[in-house]
Amino acid sequence: MHARTGTKGHRCGRFTDVPGRPLVFLDVDGPLIPFRARPAATGAPPDDPSGHPLIHHLDPADGPRLLALGGDLVWATTWMDEANDVIAPRLGLPRLPVVTFPVDSRPGNGLHWKTLSLIQWAGDRPFVWLDDELTETDRRWVADYHPGPALLLRIDPLTGLTDADFSPVQRWLRHRPALPPPAAPPTPEQLARRTVGARTADTPSRPITIIAYEEAWPARFTRETDRIRAALGDRVLALDHVGSTAVPGLPAKNRVDIDLIVADPADEDAYVPALTTAGYLLRTREPHWYEHRCLWTADHDVNLHVFGPGCDEHLRHLIFRDWLRAHPADRDLYAAHKVEAAALHPHSASAYVHHKGAAVRDILRRAGLR
Repeated sequence: MHARTGTKGHRCGRFTDVPGRPLVFLDVDGPLIPFRARPAATGAPPDDPSGHPLIHHLDPADGPRLLALGGDLVWATTWMDEANDVIAPRLGLPRLPVVTFPVDSRPGNGLHWKTLSLIQWAGDRPFVWLDDELTETDRRWVADYHPGPALLLRIDPLTGLTDADFSPVQRWLRHRPALPPPAAPPTPEQLARRTVGARTADTPSRPITIIAYEEAWPARFTRETDRIRAALGDRVLALDHVGSTAVPGLPAKNRVDIDLIVADPADEDAYVPALTTAGYLLRTREPHWYEHRCLWTADHDVNLHVFGPGCDEHLRHLIFRDWLRAHPADRDLYAAHKVEAAALHPHSASAYVHHKGAAVRDILRRAGLR
């Protein structure tokens, strides 16, 4: 996304202070008991004493993985306290608090019948809600009316919880970066200060053009990561495909964005010479903005962004990417803003990025950032 949203005093490793341990609201039917049996399911016979016809679809591994998340688990299910008698023992969970829902809790307007109760139950504490019936209406409502961060993750009821679900939850719970504040477009002087080498400060060599998603982009990322790892070895702490080319179905510039995490981005001697030899040229230096550096390939078909460990901006890139991968409506909304920005500002990289800024913030807010 790379929308500039705050430009002074940002350092990596800064955590957001939110009072209270995060809550993890758990639905049962769908997330924990999917319609299809899973490879590691319990294998309980159909005449299990619980009487539930799909109880054998429970995966015992879900219990330890849920406990390892580090949040306070809470049942948010029509099973009510029966979840403690039937589900918890089979997953190795202790007895958990249970959200009690009013008899008449159908708010209408497309809002899930649990949403209002969970907001009230959570108070100002951050929470994750895992359910198979969540919609964009619920996400927008929580974003507008819950005072703390929240992550609402729809689980496919056919498959139940998978690695693809646990990963974003773990990332969100362990470090929730702050929602970045809006920022004014950079001045010519600011653009000039961050520019390195023989390039213009703001005018791209070719007009900004958005093209349809290309299946070759992930393969390009893989080739580049092989080249980067060969150049830096164990100096690479992480490499992630970010930006629009990392989201299947999302139109983008024909340029792959990669986040490289090193021990200290300010120590350019530790990585820039090796990357230069491998074909990457340092083109941006921003000490004030997470010590960000950006290197380009000769054809500028790759942006290699360099950050340090625990950097908020890097984590926002991952959260934004994962959210767009899982939410086609926001992916398409962002695509429309990108196309509009390119049409209005084809010859100004900073104006193009700034035009998308409000849309990026809105999407990050729906992804749970505050």
